[in-house]
Amino acid sequence: MTRTLGYDPSSNCAGLALAVDGAPEYIGIWKPSKMSLPPIKKLAEWNIYCRMTFTMLKPDRAVMEVIRVSTSHDTTRSLSRFEAVFIVNAALYGIPYVLEHQVGQARAAFFGEGKGNTRKEDAYAWMVKHYPDLPWLPPDKGGMDQSDALIQALAYDELLKRKDEMAAEKKAARKRKAAAK
Repeated sequence: MTRTLGYDPSSNCAGLALAVDGAPEYIGIWKPSKMSLPPIKKLAEWNIYCRMTFTMLKPDRAVMEVIRVSTSHDTTRSLSRFEAVFIVNAALYGIPYVLEHQVGQARAAFFGEGKGNTRKEDAYAWMVKHYPDLPWLPPDKGGMDQSDALIQALAYDELLKRKDEMAAEKKAARKRKAAAK
């Protein structure tokens, strides 16, 4: 039985989802107790939530979306700190590797090639329709983050396969380039 934890960060909450053997098992959301908390207190609360989540859900592997581009350096810094807390908790729990990917890669892996630019709202609507028994929040209250976290957890194997294929292609290109010299 393989338990995959997906994490989708955003600037004001975090979506988390667990898939067991490719089937949805859990979706949740983390929000700070007060949005006005200083950043260090939000990180401390996130750390406690991560520790509790890893202990309760007992994942074997983890996957998370990483920020690629942001117009705000403050947003980039803030999200990267939350990502780091997630990675450290995964390592402390015994997960040696957290699969990281960029926005859209999980949707492309889940919905199929050419669908990586599926809008977050459309992905949410699809997930709610196909998994109606899960406790979805409204889209503007964290539901879209739950949806993206679940998509990641369900797409883990395909994401890993694509990452391995890209690494093999890069290695082959380096060998061709070295042989041409």
